[in-house]
Amino acid sequence: MKRIDNLYDKICCVENLFLADERARKGKLWQFGVKTYDLNRQNNIKSLYQMLRDETYKTSDYKIFKIFEPKERIIYSLPYFPDRIVHHAIMNVLEPIFVSTFTKD
Repeated sequence: MKRIDNLYDKICCVENLFLADERARKGKLWQFGVKTYDLNRQNNIKSLYQMLRDETYKTSDYKIFKIFEPKERIIYSLPYFPDRIVHHAIMNVLEPIFVSTFTKD
């Protein structure tokens, strides 16, 4: 098994955070959280980078609500900034590793 080093540095990279922001906002430009975030986009990315570098980032509380159509379900939602951006940043780095590891051909 091959060991892959420095994954945290790749996740915290500013370029990766900007790419994660682009992927997280896709199809959500009309949402309140994205509009609020866009008012100070550069500084928000820089503060997220600093939180990750200093290891002070903590996941926000989930917003929990019920929907009834097409059937009753409970939905757990995280805010756009910083959680969804961090999730996309992690997947930007880990997805190629997972695909190459779990796919034989």
